[in-house]
Amino acid sequence: METSGPLRGLRRQRGAPLRPAATASAITASHRQVEETLQASEAQFRSLVERTPQGILVHRDNQPLFANQACAALFGYATPEEVCACRRSSA
Repeated sequence: METSGPLRGLRRQRGAPLRPAATASAITASHRQVEETLQASEAQFRSLVERTPQGILVHRDNQPLFANQACAALFGYATPEEVCACRRSSA
């Protein structure tokens, strides 16, 4: 069996030609399914975080990166975006 494309001419030690372990279409379908599963999981997690009655604030170096609506209400803001717009002064 002769190989073609980038594998053309590649052979095992005993001279047998290399064969691909999977086809590109099988890898693409598997990759697509993994991406869809990840997107569904992320949507479920985001819904949980946004709808929980507990205030959630994610920050790095005391700079807010994410806040949910409950956190905004806890600190007296109308929206989570207002919480994330706050920056500590360096003075």
